[in-house]
Parts: sequence; C-alpha cells; structure tokens
Amino acid sequence: MEYALIQVLPDIPAGQVCAGIDWATVDHVACVVDMAGRVKDRFAAAHDKAGIEVLIARLRRAGVSEVAIERGDGVLVGALLDAGLTVVVITSRQVKNLRSRYGAAGAKDDRFDSFVLADTLRLARLDATPLPGFDENQYMQTADFNSRPLAELLEEFTFVRRGHLLLLRHLPPAAWQWRGTVIDHPATCRSLAYVMAGHVEHHLAIVKKRLAG
Repeated sequence: MEYALIQVLPDIPAGQVCAGIDWATVDHVACVVDMAGRVKDRFAAAHDKAGIEVLIARLRRAGVSEVAIERGDGVLVGALLDAGLTVVVITSRQVKNLRSRYGAAGAKDDRFDSFVLADTLRLARLDATPLPGFDENQYMQTADFNSRPLAELLEEFTFVRRGHLLLLRHLPPAAWQWRGTVIDHPATCRSLAYVMAGHVEHHLAIVKKRLAG
C-alpha cells in the first residue's frame, strides 16, 4: 500500500496535543502531551493486532493527530498511517541526545522516551527555550567507532542524515524564520540547516586532509 507524503506539519496540531510512542517488539509505551508540555495520558499496549487497535483508539480519544516514533516502517507504523495519523520519525540516536534536554542520563527508559518523542514534536512548533552546548570531545571518548565496520558507520550516517532531511522538509514555511538561542547565540531554523550541511563538509575536509597526510 502506498501513502501520500505529507509536505508540512500544521502550525498547531489538531486537538492541540502530540503523542510519542516508544516502539518495542513486545509492547509499546505511548505518551500524550498538550501544547504546554503537560502529560495528558501515558500507557502501554501489546505489540499485536488487539493491542495496536487499543493504542490507536486511545490516541484518538485523546485528540491525537500526530505521532512521533523512532522508526518509519513495520506493522505499528502501517496501522497508524491507515488510521489517518501523521507519523513523524525521530531516530533513536536523536532521542538519546534529546534526553539531556530534560536533565536525564543516557540510559534508555521506555516511559521517558515516549515523553521525549511527544515533547520534541511539540517543541518543533515554536519554542524559545535556550539550548545549552555540550563537550563533543567527552562524548567521543566512549563512542568506540574504531570497533565498528566502516560500512556500518556509513549506513548509520545515511539514516541519521535522512532523518534530518525529512524533519526539515516537513517544517511549515514560517518555521524557517523562527528564532531561538543555541549555545548562547541567536539562531533561526534556516541558519541551523546551513550549519548541518556545512558541518558535514567540515569533517569531510578533515578526513581528506588526514588521509592525504
């Protein structure tokens, strides 16, 4: 079955709530937040036909029209789309990084991750909360990229990059001029998109220089 691509998200979601689903092979944890970030509902549902039907029915009762989830395929995503819900993919790596926004450690917690997904979808609208920086060198100390095959690293990069492009593609036109504060500097969505592109070029230049040397 083919699904039409949604080009932009509305400025405010129908029902003024957003949902996040932490996907799992046995059961799923869903969280619904309003536009102020308050949790309106949180529950678990089994990963089977009956469980998914209950999950979708409960989301509908809460007025949900948009759902953030960590993957863009599978039985659950297909059911959400068939039910007429908008599905926004936020990769698991992005969710891991977003946890720090709420002062949480990197350990995975299904109930908390479902909230992070829902709240990220809410904040994509318009939010002026200053975003702090982080020590990227400290992050890399435990990354252990050398233990992984190059092909796997390239595959992960491709998926993460695609997630970024899909996120930017689905922003409403007005969002490109929204302003916020990033690491004590003013920034717009448009400027951050340029930073994302330029940052890749920066690191490619470093790799080429080191290989040449």
